[in-house]
Amino acid sequence: LRLSLETIFNEAIIPSEKGELIRKLSDGFELPSLDADSPRQDIKTTLRRFIVNRVLSDSKVLRKYTKGRCKVPSMKFEANYKAEIQGLVLYRLFVIVFFLDRAKSKGILTQRLFVRGSQVNSTSAFLHEFCKEFLAAEGNILKHIARMG
Repeated sequence: LRLSLETIFNEAIIPSEKGELIRKLSDGFELPSLDADSPRQDIKTTLRRFIVNRVLSDSKVLRKYTKGRCKVPSMKFEANYKAEIQGLVLYRLFVIVFFLDRAKSKGILTQRLFVRGSQVNSTSAFLHEFCKEFLAAEGNILKHIARMG
């Protein structure tokens, strides 16, 4: 997951000592080094924050609908904001799933993507379950994706 997020967003995700997110855009800034004493359990907290702040929301879209005046758009802008952010989150989720699937099939990832014995044990099963639970009247998402190329 970390590899896919770093690649897609072009940012290094490094847990700091306090579990805060340290990001590096490709501007040539120096990254802090991870030493052996750095707590590894902070990576879960850091990934969780990254997903909430970067995958499930977008500051540019928020600024577009609030003009920087408030934190949540309201009235006529709220419906447009929700529709745009939902499309963006769905797109990002599909890109992450596609990246992980390709990385696994090309041998870049050696770990399992799914837990053994779980109900969902493949990328196509995950997409099918996701669409069944969260998308209305979509049908077979794999056919739609195959048509797009």
